[in-house]
Amino acid sequence: MDKVVGAGNIRLLCVDFDQTLVTTHTQGRWVKSVTELATFARPSIADLIRSSLDVKVPVAIVTSSMQVNLIRAVLVEIFGARGNKIVVKGMDDSWASPLYQNTPENWQRVSQWKMKPQNKKKAGKVDHFLSLAYEDCEKRKSKPTFNPQEILYFDDDPICIAAARANGLLAFQVGVKANQRPLNDQLLDVFIRKQRCICNPGHGPADFLNSEGLDCLVSTSALNTWWLILAIGYTAVILFGLVKSLPYFQKEKWSPSAIRKNRRAATLAYIIFAAVLKCTEGWIRVTTKTYPGQPGSAAWPVTIVSAMGGAYTWAVVFPCVLEQVLEVMIKSSSVGGAEGKKVAEKMETMHSLMQKQKPIAVVAFSMTICTKLTEDPFVQRWFIVGYFLGCSVISVFFVFFIGIPAIAAFEETIRESMGDNPSPKMKGLHGKIVVLLREIRNNGYSNTGSAVIFGVCPFLWSVAPYQNAFGWTMGIIIYTVGIIFLTPNAKKAAKVAAAPPTETSEEDEK
Repeated sequence: MDKVVGAGNIRLLCVDFDQTLVTTHTQGRWVKSVTELATFARPSIADLIRSSLDVKVPVAIVTSSMQVNLIRAVLVEIFGARGNKIVVKGMDDSWASPLYQNTPENWQRVSQWKMKPQNKKKAGKVDHFLSLAYEDCEKRKSKPTFNPQEILYFDDDPICIAAARANGLLAFQVGVKANQRPLNDQLLDVFIRKQRCICNPGHGPADFLNSEGLDCLVSTSALNTWWLILAIGYTAVILFGLVKSLPYFQKEKWSPSAIRKNRRAATLAYIIFAAVLKCTEGWIRVTTKTYPGQPGSAAWPVTIVSAMGGAYTWAVVFPCVLEQVLEVMIKSSSVGGAEGKKVAEKMETMHSLMQKQKPIAVVAFSMTICTKLTEDPFVQRWFIVGYFLGCSVISVFFVFFIGIPAIAAFEETIRESMGDNPSPKMKGLHGKIVVLLREIRNNGYSNTGSAVIFGVCPFLWSVAPYQNAFGWTMGIIIYTVGIIFLTPNAKKAAKVAAAPPTETSEEDEK
């Protein structure tokens, strides 16, 4: 807990009282002694509160009980004099939920959610949280030091948990039901004993869900800054791609059908659109402070855009870029005759195989969306495992069933056509093909290996968000190099686009 709070992620700990801090329910009518009620304290929750007090994180008890004085006495009994530092918000007359116009700016969305008619009966403890934010704002004469996403909240009531998650809080349900696996004492004890978050912040819902259903407590400032840099980087890729691709699009008169038929122009358009998706994800993360798979409706946009970006990159962009790289090399080698026919057949086989990769990529990245369609942590866990293993299948299929066989066949054809006295041009081309084959193979091993490791080793999921950000950082480099490689004759293409159609214009463009 110390390390999680020390990373600057948790600003307030909120805990329900009945059946959460204590394992019994007072029904608001406890008549026995304070000492006896204190014996029901849940050890894991009590330890969590102590850890928070140790690192000076404020703690609040949010309860529907009217026995506020009793609860304060129990807190002193459990935590000694430090129990007086804990705020108690019960159903008494000492506080009220602020009006919308008095609500702190960073909590107005929560206030709007509460005012919707369909949410009135399922608002849970939202009024408690709004009151805490308002009081903190009044005390500091500024916006509160905590946002909804910076509150760690425990309750036994699933309605309260759902309301909190809908508004961005890190809400955990305690207690075990027969048909689901919510947070229980054992997981809390593991969390506290390790003194670190055992969350699974990887791609998509891996950003917030760990192997046992714990919401992620790590959203470090370093990672947020990294995504800001990625958003800026992909914005630059979009602008660079548009400038370099403009002559090719003009040649096709900006006709979508014509661009689609011109594979080079189509590939450039695919790269730019993929960059738009990742740029959008980055800016959503930065401006809304949401991440893929985060509980609550606010995270739907970033979850969907993230899944679309991953699926589109693997299903469309990477295959088309590889195909165009080989096509450019084939044209530059001037391979003809039987060898040229053999290479052309391999290219067509590779193209047809690429079409089969699309559904694999779509299914794998759809797993990140499926986790938001269920609240059962056990089911969510298997969706995440399915995502990681799906990524390994994509990598294996793309690299070892499409890329390597096609490149190897091309390399063999080039080697056979070189003869005993190959020209410098053919020797240079053969060297490039060998390097490409080696790099594709190495990349396939690393991608497949990392995906399998993450899929079968949940204890490593805590580093997944950094691996994910690093991967999309490399994406900027890949997209940029792809654009440069595919637009070597941009000026010539511009002249062709401006000139009247001639019989040789197509050949010149090639």
